Amino acid sequence: QIDIIHMTTVVSGVSVCNRIETLLKSIFLFHKGIIHFHFIADTPAREVLSVLLQTWSIPNLRWSLYDLEATQDSLQWVLTSHRNALGQIKLVLDEILPVYVEEVILLDTDMILLGDVRELQEYVIDMRRRGALFSTSEDMYQRTTARLKYPHKGFGENTGTTLYNLKKMREVNWKEMWRAEADRLLRMIGPLMASEQDIFTSLAVYHPEIHLRMPCEYNFQMGWGALQTYCIPKKGDLIRVKIPHWTGGEKWAETKGYLPYFNKLYKCIQKVDGSRFQEPRLNQTLQYPRTLLNVLAAEKTTAIVTLAVHSLASQGVQLIQQLGNWPSLVSLVLFGTDLERAQLNVYLNNKKEKENLPTNVAVHFVYQTDRHVDYPYIYMKKIAADTAKTDNILLIDEIDELSINKDLFNSVVAKVSSTKFDNIVNVVKSDQQKSLGALMKRRTLQRIITQAISYEDGARSLKLKSIDFEVVSSEEKQEEKQPKIAPFPDEEFCRKEIGDRQKKI
Repeated sequence: QIDIIHMTTVVSGVSVCNRIETLLKSIFLFHKGIIHFHFIADTPAREVLSVLLQTWSIPNLRWSLYDLEATQDSLQWVLTSHRNALGQIKLVLDEILPVYVEEVILLDTDMILLGDVRELQEYVIDMRRRGALFSTSEDMYQRTTARLKYPHKGFGENTGTTLYNLKKMREVNWKEMWRAEADRLLRMIGPLMASEQDIFTSLAVYHPEIHLRMPCEYNFQMGWGALQTYCIPKKGDLIRVKIPHWTGGEKWAETKGYLPYFNKLYKCIQKVDGSRFQEPRLNQTLQYPRTLLNVLAAEKTTAIVTLAVHSLASQGVQLIQQLGNWPSLVSLVLFGTDLERAQLNVYLNNKKEKENLPTNVAVHFVYQTDRHVDYPYIYMKKIAADTAKTDNILLIDEIDELSINKDLFNSVVAKVSSTKFDNIVNVVKSDQQKSLGALMKRRTLQRIITQAISYEDGARSLKLKSIDFEVVSSEEKQEEKQPKIAPFPDEEFCRKEIGDRQKKI
């Protein structure tokens, strides 16, 4: 019998998907067995995760996707004042996950593992032996006077790491149990301050036989107000922490207490080459490199034409700033390393920069690894075209040689508005007659890219007319002021910290 550990998490929004990548890296850095990960995700996140996991192909990872929206509506009655209104999903895992999943480990997305997940599985086994339904660790927040209204004393439970005995839950009618407790709390208190955590806490207090408490090292909370030294009094003992949890509103931007140390560790894992978790022979036969869509999602959703661009990640920040001037939608695909993607993520999540990010630009990332070194020209074009949100696409292969301005946009709109546009491939050329890209219908472009031929040859193969679309070449660009990005930890620090933990397994 194959030993499979079942894990799950809740993913809402494409911006959270980059955390999944880091979480999975942290799991497989310390665990060599098979994981079946059950992602409960909304529609945009499911699209991103599906592409990421299909192009990553980790042999020891099995995965399933579940519809978050289908369950959300039925939980609206569990009112909460907590900023995360998705926590109630944690109450119904016995209904969402298939019957063959009898036990599962839930982790929030703002966590990483710094030890073997098998340690948690040992608690699952202990929980099964005792007949408990769930296992959590203590909340590390003193939730002020508001908590005095609650019937329980102390800090209560934090569900960032929660172990479930789903088989037992189904046998004892868990649904009736938690709903009765939720109804009682809502009538007594009103909207719950800590969402589902208050329900789990009350159940643990009034029915101690169904709950098993885990040590705080398996859910070490570090947000503003968290009592970090309550769990780890001395900095020298930080190696005891197995699962750090960024519970604060600003996550990795916060620096209180032990956060600077764990922020560095998080960056160490972010920059790990994800291909190291793939079998070498399997990875060599992969058709496509690992792909993460919507590293930045466009807020604007409607337009007449999409400007689709592909380039190296080293130009990413400059291009995001430059392409924000395009009056319509932009699909930008970047090719680079895990480190470059992590550095880009720091820029995109910088509070100051975030306020000035363009709303029309969607950014997607294709990973360069030691086995995917060369620029995947055809695949980059494919992703740029596939992620465009309009039927009309201006695909630019040489963005450095093109002036992005209103005149170009007006010329493009005029061509798109022509009654003959559907049957024409407009080959974009500089005033020196260099091919820069093409303007055409999305379906036409996708068929030409699939054939891996020139735009002119593609037009001939599809029996369409090909015409030159001459544009103004790029003028000498002034050097853009690049934002300062906090340095990533050096390899010596990362090797030592991760290595010390691997030795303890």
